[in-house]
Amino acid sequence: MNHKICATVDRKTLAILHKVMEDEKCTRSQALDHISAYYQKRCTDKHELDEVTEHVIQKLGWNKYPPKPTYSSKKN
Repeated sequence: MNHKICATVDRKTLAILHKVMEDEKCTRSQALDHISAYYQKRCTDKHELDEVTEHVIQKLGWNKYPPKPTYSSKKN
């Protein structure tokens, strides 16, 4: 999944969201949390973001850093 997120963020963001929703059996909000958690891991120790991470954050409309993921016990 990681290479798909990196390679297709420009053209197929919605398709990625639906793929994550299908794989994780979750809502769109939970899928965004899952993706943001993945990209938070890509931040360096000094909170500098690499180019792909910055682009994803801009594409999804976040300010500087992705929101911290929230976990819900309810999965659809």
